[in-house]
Amino acid sequence: MSEVLFDENGHLTEKSIKCLKDGSLKSEDTIMILDHVSECERCSAYLADGFDDTELVKAPFGFCDEVENKIKSRKSNEFIFYSVRVSIAACMALMIVFSNTLNFIVNTKKVVGIAPPNLSIVNSINTNISNFSQKIINMEGFNNENEKR
Repeated sequence: MSEVLFDENGHLTEKSIKCLKDGSLKSEDTIMILDHVSECERCSAYLADGFDDTELVKAPFGFCDEVENKIKSRKSNEFIFYSVRVSIAACMALMIVFSNTLNFIVNTKKVVGIAPPNLSIVNSINTNISNFSQKIINMEGFNNENEKR
């Protein structure tokens, strides 16, 4: 049967698709055809178009509603579990942060001296900017007075 599964271009023949639908192929041939259909766009479209409306099974009454309800309930359950996990993680993080830090501070008797940063450069920059701003303000005021005269 393997000889007639594919045509000379490497695509499925009409007979091989008919045998696939009937289920009369060997398991090796079925695997080979399905493997080819998963890779070949033309053959997968040919196989999909080969089914008549009478061959397709219709879903039982209420099936779609039941599936939609299950999806909605699953989404709400996932949201609830997500919220619980996030709140537990936040509580644990707060416990870890505050319990260890506060215990460390309370239990240390040695005063840790932290040297204040040297702000002389920052102060000089602030002074220069302030002086420059003041000059601009004075110049603007001088220009406004000249315009009024």
